[in-house]
Amino acid sequence: MTDDGLLPGRKLSLGELLDATFRIYRRYFKTLALTAGALLVPLQILFSILLSIMFRYHAVDAPVSRWISFITLPQLQPDPTTSDAAVLSILGLGVGIVIGVANLIVTLALIWLGIEYLHQREHTFTEAWRSGKSYFWPYLGLLVLQGLILGIPLFLMSMFFLVSPGLGIAAMILMLIIVVYVTIRWFVAPVALLDQDLGSSSALGYSWRTVGPQFWRVFAYVGLLLLLNIAIVSMPQYALQSLIISITPPHLYRAAMPFISAVASILTALWQPIYLIAMVMLYFNLRIKEDDNDLEKRVREMENQDESLQQFLGQDDNDLEERMRETENQDESLQQFLDQVDADLEAMDHDTL
Repeated sequence: MTDDGLLPGRKLSLGELLDATFRIYRRYFKTLALTAGALLVPLQILFSILLSIMFRYHAVDAPVSRWISFITLPQLQPDPTTSDAAVLSILGLGVGIVIGVANLIVTLALIWLGIEYLHQREHTFTEAWRSGKSYFWPYLGLLVLQGLILGIPLFLMSMFFLVSPGLGIAAMILMLIIVVYVTIRWFVAPVALLDQDLGSSSALGYSWRTVGPQFWRVFAYVGLLLLLNIAIVSMPQYALQSLIISITPPHLYRAAMPFISAVASILTALWQPIYLIAMVMLYFNLRIKEDDNDLEKRVREMENQDESLQQFLGQDDNDLEERMRETENQDESLQQFLDQVDADLEAMDHDTL
């Protein structure tokens, strides 16, 4: 994407990377929040409303409703016809697909914004959506490739469950280790895909090679992001949803579902930019070489831009006032000179006479 994708500088600590992430997040909060939430939050609320209607009319099988403990809706008669239930199901599936596509575009838009901000280029959230959309198919291919590479071995390992309970537990632990390890090695692949305009497999390969020598550092970084996610999203979401459920009468649970969805989607919209900017910061920090400049300096430069511009404008105002005063003084000096010339000429005329 950029000619200067390799940002030189020193290695930042994990704390410094997160600090720089939050400084960028604060500086561009409005654009980032709109990029993450303006599209997804309304869609997720709409999906929640459709899901509520589907539960209300038995359009979803009863076992599914038991998976969500707070949905105990009293079912009213008459039930819809089979065709009506099918329409509701298809409509819900369609909205779910739209949300999935929108979520991919928003993810790409936020990564693109993070890269642009590090190069001190500002954009609107609509520009970010358009740019993110242009990477949709390569990113989708990356996700599909990840699923295939991980899915086939995990499926084969899951066969151990059918052989022996003991082997099944061991296989499950091994599967978890493999998933974590591979996920860490591929952590910065989406950023590489956008920044270097790589293909799906090339981005995965690049991330695998780049993260490998610093695996434990990246592992600790992802762990910190997971803890932040719990603190910023999971705990507040659980508390607010529990509060909504506790104050809602059982017969109004269906009406409360959109509010619960709104809480979840808004918290996610606030968290998602932090997570993806942190990924962008790590990607560039993994690539850096020792030099006079660093990512931290770039972040400081971004923060000082407004102050420098203000000082420049203030200096321009002062210079303009000074030049105006000098011009006024020059006009006065010129007028005095002309007055003196007139006086000398009058004196010469008088002497001649």
